[in-house]
Amino acid sequence: MNYAIILVILVILQIVAISTTYWGTSSTYYMGLWKLCKKEVNTCVTIPNNNNPNFPKTELYFCRTLSILGLLLLVGCLLTMKQGKKVQLGMACAAAFVILLSVLIWRQKFSKISQFPKLDFGYSSMISMVVGILTLASAAYFNIK
Repeated sequence: MNYAIILVILVILQIVAISTTYWGTSSTYYMGLWKLCKKEVNTCVTIPNNNNPNFPKTELYFCRTLSILGLLLLVGCLLTMKQGKKVQLGMACAAAFVILLSVLIWRQKFSKISQFPKLDFGYSSMISMVVGILTLASAAYFNIK
């Protein structure tokens, strides 16, 4: 399979991960980078709202920023296909690092909020984690080959 095709797939998966609302799930809530939804009534609100002073707004903004930066670096990998293997590998490593860092920060901060007991990984954060790992693995494979 061509490296460009893999990068396009990874870009699409990262877009899905960023835009969906299942970064974390609990028995009563599910939330993403942009919305918090209540399961019973199936309503969503934009986060962060100012109702909870203990809500980690800074970390949420940081996760958003890192996720979008990772997406932009993946797109940059696509745009610099002819620049050489070192540029390609550097951008892919940076993309993987910031994407995985956003997932780790999300998990660390949002699993400890008392408002969301037992907040588990949702499919959106898992997709983003897989994108980070596959970005690193595919860059290593195609640059060594």
